[in-house]
Amino acid sequence: MAMMNEEELYPFLMSFVPDPFLRKCEIELNETPENKIKGLEELKKMLLTHKLTSKVAYNDDYLITYLRYSKYNVIRAFERLRTMSNFRKNYSNVLKSLPDVYFLSKPSSTQFMRVLPKKMSRWMYYSYI
Repeated sequence: MAMMNEEELYPFLMSFVPDPFLRKCEIELNETPENKIKGLEELKKMLLTHKLTSKVAYNDDYLITYLRYSKYNVIRAFERLRTMSNFRKNYSNVLKSLPDVYFLSKPSSTQFMRVLPKKMSRWMYYSYI
């Protein structure tokens, strides 16, 4: 097996988004620093007006995830957040029904997706059952 160059690997823990992914966000999602700030501000204003979301302190990174998923369409991101809030309210037992012990004692049943550490030209993932 050939040794991989350290420059081809991403670190296991990262506190930043690598440049190739930032460029991909800019091209495919129209993500710029200005759009990011504007989208966050608009989304936060919309969340404050809804009764389910007005009392929740959302993390900016969490909101950016919804904005990216919605390609910075703030209305679509708000609808998705509202749907998630409704789900959490109506089906909170689903989120609480599995004890932590289950995840600690049966790792093979919960580990089905891994991030590949090698830099690739395209976004990739693999799964196994």
